[in-house]
Amino acid sequence: MENKPRSLNSNALYFGVLTGLALIIYSLVLYIFNKQGNQELGYVNMLFLAAGMFFTAKSYRDNAQEGFISYGRALGVSVLTAFYASVLLAIYLYVFFAYIDPEAIKPILEATENEMYKQGMEGQELDNAMEMTRKFMKPGLMAGMAVLTNTFWGTIISLITSIFVKKEQKI
Repeated sequence: MENKPRSLNSNALYFGVLTGLALIIYSLVLYIFNKQGNQELGYVNMLFLAAGMFFTAKSYRDNAQEGFISYGRALGVSVLTAFYASVLLAIYLYVFFAYIDPEAIKPILEATENEMYKQGMEGQELDNAMEMTRKFMKPGLMAGMAVLTNTFWGTIISLITSIFVKKEQKI
């Protein structure tokens, strides 16, 4: 039986699930070591997204496009992968913060408050900013924002990774 190459959507879904699982595992590692409020370690998510975007487009190019892919198609499959990974991560975040450990939001809020204080916010200004932050730290809103922000950053990263993956066919 012949091994049929994946379609653009199934390739994006496959790598989106892998990327999403990597993001979830990394999130769990941060939680276990009580580092989920550490902003610098949070940037490692971008590396997981970048790897997911790169390998998605490369796999699609090599396995379904006979070794050639346009910049636009590489960008498209990569952004779709970022979206799928973001949806999976959002589902995890919702379940985690709504049911598994609703108290896990507290260290994140504390880290946010400390960062605002370091930036010079004090008194009523800090209180107002934290009040607004608490309103947005609800599981449903956090999940929705995870989809939006990770898809956005996945798009930015894909704009870059697609440059390295594209390989136009010479006519």
